Amino acid sequence: MLTDFVFPIYLFKYKRVSVLIPVVDNPVSVMLRRFSLKKILLLPLLFFLSCQVKNPILIGLSANLTGKFSDVGIDFRDGASMATEEINAQGGIQGKKIQLLIEDDQGDTHNAPEADARLIQKGVPVILGHVLSSLTLAALPQVNEKKVLLINFTSMADELSEQDDY
Repeated sequence: MLTDFVFPIYLFKYKRVSVLIPVVDNPVSVMLRRFSLKKILLLPLLFFLSCQVKNPILIGLSANLTGKFSDVGIDFRDGASMATEEINAQGGIQGKKIQLLIEDDQGDTHNAPEADARLIQKGVPVILGHVLSSLTLAALPQVNEKKVLLINFTSMADELSEQDDY
């Protein structure tokens, strides 16, 4: 009979919690005895959390935050930051939060490609910027080569309409 079957019980205590683990020489019982209760309880939690982690959507912003016409660049950054906060407060995009990575191109044609290179190195698939047409023209070849989308709201140079973009 089942009620006549008796096997030893291992009493495991961790802080104020006691767990009874049957002492049977099978692989599961041996495994349970080797792991502490803390580890046993932590495994399902880690599995649950790993299923819930969603990488954020990276968006780069490159603007002249210092230097020539920095007031326009600062307004551009502030508007993008406000939009990011609003979207994230509403749950993000398909459950993913947006992470806005900001670089200062300093309003200089030599610094604009460098600022974009830093954003590309961080893994952004899209860059918002630049405020000035000259900066956009300076950065465009590198952005196209790396197949990163460059979205620009203020550049109006005729040369940009002739450029191939990714």
